[in-house]
Amino acid sequence: MPILLVSLVEVMKMLSHFEIDKAIPLPQKLGRQSKTYPFPYMGIGDSFKTTADEYEKASRAAYAYGHSHSCQFACRKLDKGGRIWRVT
Repeated sequence: MPILLVSLVEVMKMLSHFEIDKAIPLPQKLGRQSKTYPFPYMGIGDSFKTTADEYEKASRAAYAYGHSHSCQFACRKLDKGGRIWRVT
């Protein structure tokens, strides 16, 4: 069984191109922003209408956005499309 021996000098050479900084604040995580749907701008009780073709995609996007931003949406199919409400 081969044994890999790496000297401390070799390890320092590998790490020497990284500079270690102290007390740098971690920036706010942005995540994906919805460019198609108005989820970030909706208050509780607000809604928007979708076409029948985009209803399924919009309802999945509402679920994903709500899950990652701790809010909930209600989605309902209508005669000629659908409507999505923010409920929490």
